[in-house]
Amino acid sequence: MPAKLSRVLERNPHLNVYLQEYAQNTTQTPKFMDALSRDLGKEATVDVVYPVGDPIFIHLHGSKDEGHKYDTIQPILTPELTKHYDNVVNQIFVKSGMEKTHTTDAEFNEVLDKLLGEIVEVTEGRPPSKVAQLFKPNSKIYMPEDDFEIIEYYVKRNILQNGALEPV
Repeated sequence: MPAKLSRVLERNPHLNVYLQEYAQNTTQTPKFMDALSRDLGKEATVDVVYPVGDPIFIHLHGSKDEGHKYDTIQPILTPELTKHYDNVVNQIFVKSGMEKTHTTDAEFNEVLDKLLGEIVEVTEGRPPSKVAQLFKPNSKIYMPEDDFEIIEYYVKRNILQNGALEPV
């Protein structure tokens, strides 16, 4: 495995999960490319994965005869993370009424970043115990950096962008 791909997989565990599942289901491993080349259009079959912006990747596979398919590979929102996501979104909707009205996507993004900072406390490793949180009641949601990045991705994708139609 090339060193660059190893670094990409380290930063994006969802890509590793996708590639392992794809290999198990098809016994094939797609080629990783930094960017697409026009030469791919000349090939009879294609099976490549390429980044379109961290943490999103596209898996292009298929043939000229049967057609090509594009699959979006994005972070995995587990049931546990879905609970955190729902709590974060609910608090964003409550707190957003106190924010100034935005006129651009950039301003809206700034407001979301500010609200996320008020709502979520990124922790090193495990979050504080429930008992410790009782002595420091700030109603923040505690989560590790990796989980926060996934929650942040889905919050921005679903609120700022167009939801599942437009990965960030």
